[in-house]
Amino acid sequence: MIRKTLVLIVWLTTSCMWWYEREVPYVPPPKVEIPIKIGVILTYNETSDSLPQIVYDGIIAATNNVRIEHHIVPLDSIELVHTYVELATDVNTIAILGPLHSKACKWISSLSQTYELPTITPTAVDPRIPTLSPYLYKLYRSTWAQMVKLAEYAILTRDIHKFVAIIPADRYGELLLETFRQTVDTLGGEIVKIFRYDTKMLEDGSLKAILYYELEDLTYEGILIVGYVSIMRPLAYAVWGSGAIKHGVTVLSNNVWIVRELRDIPGVDNTIFAALPWEVENKNPFWITGYTAVQIIEDALQSGISTRGKLKEWLDIHTDEPLPYGLGLSMQAVVPQLHIYTLREGQIVKLW
Repeated sequence: MIRKTLVLIVWLTTSCMWWYEREVPYVPPPKVEIPIKIGVILTYNETSDSLPQIVYDGIIAATNNVRIEHHIVPLDSIELVHTYVELATDVNTIAILGPLHSKACKWISSLSQTYELPTITPTAVDPRIPTLSPYLYKLYRSTWAQMVKLAEYAILTRDIHKFVAIIPADRYGELLLETFRQTVDTLGGEIVKIFRYDTKMLEDGSLKAILYYELEDLTYEGILIVGYVSIMRPLAYAVWGSGAIKHGVTVLSNNVWIVRELRDIPGVDNTIFAALPWEVENKNPFWITGYTAVQIIEDALQSGISTRGKLKEWLDIHTDEPLPYGLGLSMQAVVPQLHIYTLREGQIVKLW
């Protein structure tokens, strides 16, 4: 494009002047990018907590076309609320990733609705978090979906209908049990006995004794064992030593380590667990949640989303769709991505 510029030249010595037109190239004004950013709030339990850094590393690895403003704040502090409000009142903040803990999510749930700001927690475990606010989203890993997948496989494929459940005596154990129970009930199965344990019961042998006396004459086909990695060995041996794993009984677990602990015990050959493919490869789940959370926003921006309201609409539409690494914004999106595995001669084998 050529723009014509009118130039006036004055010759002072002769009082003469004349006009002429000069052609110069047109230079368009620089394109102004909308300064959209993602606020990141990484909460921690104690000073040695490595969770914020691991999640942040995943976030940075996925960041491409959007600015990140991150804050690391204590879980139980007014700083959490102040940080959220500061980010929410910035019109350039299109979404917040975090907090990382269920308790912190409850603190800011009303704020997300007040500021109409989509907020995605990558790691909080309580499945009820999305019910606290229409603007609060939870990134689901395999934790809850495992319970659904195990129940489906046991009942639909192995014709197992009577279960015993052994779970930690805490909120985590109860939530997993409830997810498992709902699926079992829906498919026509039954949990005939529930045992709750703590670390003291593993140390003093009382769990082993209770299982022995209460399961001796009980009829069941499957045992659900839920536990933490730190107590897998004593838990596995308490269950085995009690005689609970009778001939033909299948052990279902939320963790591959239970299966690893049981694999070398004579007579224990029906052990299964549910996992996403990358979990079998022992990749860090918290890095992956950070990476995936940013990918959600990046995908929305690539589709032309530029406001909080439009982002919420986009998230609601894509809630039941699988995300990178098999994660999802709903448990229903994760279940189809899971597989059932067992261990044979020390090798992980996919069954379903």
